[in-house]
Amino acid sequence: MIWAGSHLCLSFKRELFEGIHNFALDTFRLALYGDNAALSENTAGYTEAGELPPLGGYTTGGAAITVDAPLLVAGTALVPFETVVWSPASFRARGALCYNASRSGMPACFVLDFGATRESNGNLFAVQFPGPDPNAAIVRLR
Repeated sequence: MIWAGSHLCLSFKRELFEGIHNFALDTFRLALYGDNAALSENTAGYTEAGELPPLGGYTTGGAAITVDAPLLVAGTALVPFETVVWSPASFRARGALCYNASRSGMPACFVLDFGATRESNGNLFAVQFPGPDPNAAIVRLR
């Protein structure tokens, strides 16, 4: 199996301490990938390898993610993300990669493994992130 679960990328963890990512100013994007993509915690940057083709409402490079202001909730720092929607949509995706489109090399932030191939429902494809929950937020530091 090529997909191995959802992960923060290892390079992203280091880059946080290097000041590479600014969640208040940078543009983050979510790219969608098919069954054969080889994304893991070792993914260091955006890649077109395994990405969905630009058809059926999908554009190469994915869609911008609205990032809400970072929060401190119950002693956990976290970054909330808004739902990303493609509409119209007529495609299938197995997972996604969030990356920082504002920085050189478009560094990877996290990989989402949907657990199975998902397809658009009624010409809509959405990736919904957890709310500002210190136990469920994708990007959090305790």
